[in-house]
Amino acid sequence: MPVEAMITWRFIIASAFLTPLLFARAARELFTRRRLALLTIAAVLFVPIQFIIQFEGLARTSVSHAALMVATVPAMLAIGSGLTLRRWPDRTSAIAIVLSVCGAVLVSLKPSRGASTCGDLLVLLSLVSGISWVLFTKRYLSDLPTIPSTALMLVIGTCILTAIESSTHPHDLVRNYPLVAWLPVIGSAILGTIVSTLSWNAGLQHVEPSHAGVFVNIEPIVGSLCGVIFFGDAITWGLLAGGALVLSGAITVTLQQPASSPG
Repeated sequence: MPVEAMITWRFIIASAFLTPLLFARAARELFTRRRLALLTIAAVLFVPIQFIIQFEGLARTSVSHAALMVATVPAMLAIGSGLTLRRWPDRTSAIAIVLSVCGAVLVSLKPSRGASTCGDLLVLLSLVSGISWVLFTKRYLSDLPTIPSTALMLVIGTCILTAIESSTHPHDLVRNYPLVAWLPVIGSAILGTIVSTLSWNAGLQHVEPSHAGVFVNIEPIVGSLCGVIFFGDAITWGLLAGGALVLSGAITVTLQQPASSPG
């Protein structure tokens, strides 16, 4: 299954599971002109812009370079949070962010093939879109009920994404794919879209964006561990040292959270 079709079907399947939530009583307050407009902006930032640009970038660069781009997220979130929300991290949080970034860089420092400046910039641009979504959600949507607002945002974003892909790759969406192609799409829809997005938005109501960014750098660790477990990659000192640094930053933020959480 081509990447564009996989992404689109992933969100279509996730939206099919989430659509019944829009008929719940808690979702009624979302259907005002202002809130629908805000949710549409968030949906565009999160679904079509972020994912289309990200996978176009991944097609033009290496996984290691993409992971290095991800390592910049905590720092960019901290700066963005300070500029837009006027919430700068304290000294302890800043140390945790530095540990997280250094750890992710260590994990990602591997020989790379197929990397390009264009691909790296596209991945970085997709991350900027994701950071904009986080800051926008924190500023304008944090007072909305998490589950129905997330469901409506994903459904709106899916409709826009499907319209784009239907006009650019119409044949890929309706091709007859085997079951072996559908199973990972369904799995990523449930775990990678529904569970992760609901959990992220629920957590974002209780933590600062700069703190949440530290946990993003667990992604290259998980990816590297999957490579070790499932694909026979070697366990390197960079993985061990980087993983320890990222986890140290995450633990620092977690232990500090009760004293600094706005909620």
